[in-house]
Amino acid sequence: METNDSMDIKKLKIEVFYSKEGLSDWKLLPETSRYLTERQLVPSTGDGLTLSGEDGKILGLEPTDFQHIQTVRRRWLNYASADVAILVHYEAW
Repeated sequence: METNDSMDIKKLKIEVFYSKEGLSDWKLLPETSRYLTERQLVPSTGDGLTLSGEDGKILGLEPTDFQHIQTVRRRWLNYASADVAILVHYEAW
């Protein structure tokens, strides 16, 4: 966990990953991860999560594509280097 020196508060490191349905090749979404970590937001399974910054380009999305709104599929605690890992995928409305 990271420490904020000014207040000595430990922050959760949150990492967001994308995977197409049924595939194991996860892609880290660094800007969305940073956004959630900075704000200490941990969405619940089933929540909609809009990708931050340039993360849509990692998935080959155009800036106006509705697929920037991803659905939280699963959450894990203490996964790899993250305190909380979140797996998202696109679900059509």
